[in-house]
Amino acid sequence: MKFQEISIGKAKLSFTFVLLFVFNFLSAQDLASVRKRLTEMGAYKSVLRYEDKNWSYQTFKKKINDSNGAFLRTNPRPTSADIKKDLLQEVFYFLRMQSEGMETVELNEIKERLYKTLAWWVIDKPQFRWTDSALDQPRYLGTILILLYDTMQADLADPKYAPRIKRIQEESANYLRYTWNFGKAEDRFLNLGDDLNEDVQRMGNVGYRLYAMTAISASLDREDLMGAVSKIAKNQIQFHINTGQSHPIALMPDFALHQHNYGGGQMYNLGYGLDWFNDFVAYAYYVKDSKWALEKDQLKLIAGFLEKGIYPFFLENSQLVQQALGRHNLVKSTWIKFPESRAKLLRSFFSEGSAERKAIDRVLSDLDFKKNTGFHSFYSSDFLIADLPKYTASIRLVSDRTSGQESGDQGQRNGMQNFFSSDGSFIHYKPGFDEVKGAWDWRKVPGTTAPLIDYPLPVVPYGKNYSGFSSYAGVLNTEKGALIAGNLRRKSGSYELEMVKSYLLLKDVVFFWGFGLKYEDKDEVHTTVTQESLRENAFFLNGSEKLSLGLGFEKLMAADIPIGVWNDDTGYIIFPVEEKDIQVSLAAKSTNTKWEQLDQRNKPENNEIPLLTISVKHAENATMYSDSYFYMMIPEISKEEFIQLYNEGAVDFPSLGIEQFTYSGSKFSLVHDSSAWFVNFRKAAKSEFTISDYNFSISGLIGGAFQLKDENLNLNITQMEKKGSIGKDFLITIDNFGPVNLSSPSVLSQPLKVQNSQSGIQISGNTETKNPLDFGSTFRFDIPLKSQQ
Repeated sequence: MKFQEISIGKAKLSFTFVLLFVFNFLSAQDLASVRKRLTEMGAYKSVLRYEDKNWSYQTFKKKINDSNGAFLRTNPRPTSADIKKDLLQEVFYFLRMQSEGMETVELNEIKERLYKTLAWWVIDKPQFRWTDSALDQPRYLGTILILLYDTMQADLADPKYAPRIKRIQEESANYLRYTWNFGKAEDRFLNLGDDLNEDVQRMGNVGYRLYAMTAISASLDREDLMGAVSKIAKNQIQFHINTGQSHPIALMPDFALHQHNYGGGQMYNLGYGLDWFNDFVAYAYYVKDSKWALEKDQLKLIAGFLEKGIYPFFLENSQLVQQALGRHNLVKSTWIKFPESRAKLLRSFFSEGSAERKAIDRVLSDLDFKKNTGFHSFYSSDFLIADLPKYTASIRLVSDRTSGQESGDQGQRNGMQNFFSSDGSFIHYKPGFDEVKGAWDWRKVPGTTAPLIDYPLPVVPYGKNYSGFSSYAGVLNTEKGALIAGNLRRKSGSYELEMVKSYLLLKDVVFFWGFGLKYEDKDEVHTTVTQESLRENAFFLNGSEKLSLGLGFEKLMAADIPIGVWNDDTGYIIFPVEEKDIQVSLAAKSTNTKWEQLDQRNKPENNEIPLLTISVKHAENATMYSDSYFYMMIPEISKEEFIQLYNEGAVDFPSLGIEQFTYSGSKFSLVHDSSAWFVNFRKAAKSEFTISDYNFSISGLIGGAFQLKDENLNLNITQMEKKGSIGKDFLITIDNFGPVNLSSPSVLSQPLKVQNSQSGIQISGNTETKNPLDFGSTFRFDIPLKSQQ
């Protein structure tokens, strides 16, 4: 019996040993695979390009204290230059001599001094400084450890070198944690990239560090470090909701990427977002087929970001969506390129015929970006892109959940004119736009309402003073059009302005509407219609009067009828609002570009641009002329067609397919092409309109759209007031219609209720969603047009 027990015990021990052996073998394979893949990618190869084959070992030798490996100089602490220059070049030199067959005695002398100095550097560590200590230094250390891996592994069997190598490995692990923790601790990771409101250790700023962290961890054969890096990375690959109470640095469910969150999430898809994509696809490749590999859902999310968070922001004629560039939007020749190679690498993770591979192939088939993909709304970010056959444009608002494009500061002069650039900016990407913006007056960004302050625009890094202070903002899009609206409320120091702004974008026309301006300072306040390059045959219309707009023309006119302006195949009509005259400012003048004032990275240039500026003047010296505006833009229209449309001030709306059209105070509605759109910023008021002989009344909703489709009336609704994820009650009445049964949208927490009566039907509901990630998105449901008796 005792013999049997001993045998069983030995068997268990043997089985455990076998399992441990297999586990260690597989782990070693995983780590070797990671190291190999790291050497195949650009981050590793970019360091190798710095090799100086004329490097002098004797010069290095004279710099080093042989007793402890430190550099012989007044400052005893390691520096960034030590690892990025001297140590790196000494590693290159050692490996070069090793490959050339240098005598063992001489080679060992070089190696011993190299180990000693590397140990001194990782033990004493440079004083932490962002960004060098977090990004550059670890990248060089990781590359050095990969380069020396085989040599160090062999030397671990040598008692002469083993103690120092083990110390290098131990202290390199401490250094990795030290740099992640901003120099505050080295024995543990203080967080794993899971603090949504922590800016620097999230999203793009994590991507920049993944190569170095993976290289150090894999070169040390440290599974625990690899596991921590894996958790840090995976915490950046998931959706979060921007509630208004917290502004996460994260990927939003509409594929907006937020980086920097001082007062609101800052949309940064073409800055940090593009870098996040590139770095995380590279990381996915580093850990492919290992125990740290990304999961399929995480890869799908990254693929979704390529299709919906990057591709829409690249436009025809090498243009980029400006308001997603952050502080880089004022660089004249942007270095930002579409990530074609990374997209191809990501494609390899998906099987032939999969939805993700098909989507990536669609993107890669259109790298001229002549896509005309329609409307792209980003409801978490108060942002809209329209990419249509007749025009391409983007609009950005701010709310208490979002902030505008950041600037640098007086030291790092990037994006220096961005203070107003997100206050309802409407960027129309006409050919030549990139040159014209260099001559802009950045107090008059198209689409914005802003004062003409007589002092330099405020600059504070990270968007700290670019926030909105209203919960009203939302985006709704359908195949026929898109609506974005919000209550612009900005405060920064003594500056404070408030105004409701709304934009309706259809395929052939764009409407701009605003009301309720509040501004109490002395400055002139303007809503800017456009700043664009002036063409020779431009003109404006004032009733039956037609005048050419030549260089030197400048006029401020009070008008009680619509004013029309045509330039470069684009027409603008500015309307009086609520029977009040409007003050329309027209200026056509030669303006010099001032690129060096926009961003320190620009070279001074003195190019003259014939600039046409159109704006509505609202106030001056605290006197309010008009607190509202209403105008429209008609793209791709000939001057003859525009004159006919303007019709001496009696605008021919039916020629645009507009059947019903009302705007006054807080309400705006329009019926066009069998669809209806409405915005209503007063909770107690109703929006009323008729579509296809059906009379509608809506209350409780800020904005929405109805669209006739087949035998159904399709309703599209967005909650534009967002406080947390609290839903709003709404009521829709249709006169002389019914009875009907409805299927509620699956996204809503509560089913719709229908009350049928002889006078019509009433549909009541609440906008709260089952999944908070869906809150603020557009939800849809159909009303059958045939009564269900």
